[in-house]
Formats: sequence, structure tokens, C-alpha cells
Amino acid sequence: MKDETEDQTEGLIKIERRGIWLCLIVVFALTAMLVASEMRRGGLPMVSPLFVILIVLGAAWVNRGSRDASTNASLERRELVTHDELRLAAVSRAYKWAFFLMLGGLTIFCFLSATAGVTLPAQTVAALAIATGVIAFLACFLLFDRA
Repeated sequence: MKDETEDQTEGLIKIERRGIWLCLIVVFALTAMLVASEMRRGGLPMVSPLFVILIVLGAAWVNRGSRDASTNASLERRELVTHDELRLAAVSRAYKWAFFLMLGGLTIFCFLSATAGVTLPAQTVAALAIATGVIAFLACFLLFDRA
């Protein structure tokens, strides 16, 4: 019985980590598209609809293993996994690192803007700062969380 519970817990952790990896890849790809469109000063009309379709298919692929989450025992195990002390500590450390990395990115941009004349629209700077924070959080969480 104990081995079965451990296997189910490990399965839940794998599903969670797979979803986090997918989120990291999606945010990174969206940020790369933003940077590419900003460098060309134009949109990427054919890539965007295809990318949205890939996001939907990827989300469906990631969630294919979580069909048994409707039972009470499975929901309780999921709560135990997500509210685990080690996971909460990893989330806390990832928030701290993401905050400082985001501030560091903004500081570097301000320095480059003042010295090298790098200029970007305000909405692009805000989107890049948010994307930097999200990417840093997800990457740090995957690094700090148990494997």
C-alpha cells in the first residue's frame, strides 16, 4: 500500500513538473517572438496562430495523465504534494530569485539605455520585465524543487 501511494505521489510530481516545463517553454517562446517582432519592427502574422495551436495541443498533451484527479483520495494526495514544506520552501526561494533577477534585468536595461542609446517602447520594456520574472521564477522553481 505504501509503495502504491509513493508511486502515485511521484506520478503527481512528474505531472506537475511537466506542466511547469511547458509553461516555461511557452513563456520563453512568447518572449522570443516579442523580441523578434520588436527587432524587425513588425509582426509575425503566420507564426502567431500556429503558436497558439501548439500551445493548446501541448496543454492537452501535458494534462493527459491527470484524468484520475476527480476522486477524493487523488485530490487529497494532490493537496499534500502542492502544500508540502519542501515545495513551499522552493516556491519562496524561487520568488526571491525571480524578483532580484527581474530588478537586475531592468537595471541593466536602464544602464544600456543611458549609455548605449538602446531604446524600446515602454510596453515592450514592461512585457520583457514581466517575462523575465516569470521565466526566472519557473526556472528557479524547477531548480530548487525536488526532482
